[in-house]
Amino acid sequence: MNDSRWSTTLGLLVLATLLMGCSGREYDVASVAGQVTLDGQPLAAATVSFEPLATAGRPNPGPGSYGKTDADGRFELFTAKPEMKGAVVGTHVVRIRQGSSRVDPARDDYTPAVKSQLPKRCHDGSLRFEVSPGGTNEADFALTSGE
Repeated sequence: MNDSRWSTTLGLLVLATLLMGCSGREYDVASVAGQVTLDGQPLAAATVSFEPLATAGRPNPGPGSYGKTDADGRFELFTAKPEMKGAVVGTHVVRIRQGSSRVDPARDDYTPAVKSQLPKRCHDGSLRFEVSPGGTNEADFALTSGE
């Protein structure tokens, strides 16, 4: 094969590989934003994380997403790749934390470094949210202390 044909063949192979989806994702991402309130007041400086749940047909559902609330309790989610806004489409476990967290070696998980007023469901894995393909600006969580 001469150099010209070799270059053309190599170029076509690279193009075919790209078209076949090597640069694509196995999951869809949609924009997600919302507000967190505690006892009717905006919750500032809280971390909101969305962890996609695996299903029988999709054991690796994609990356989790996170965001930080501003002074008005508003947040926008980003995946582990900051340039990729949003969250994976599907059902997520939502965790909301105030302040910094530390690892508790006895429990092998993250626990608040300071006493939190957030309800238990914010960190026990029972808070869920469904991300639709169209995304949402209404991922709102109205929390009540002592729940």
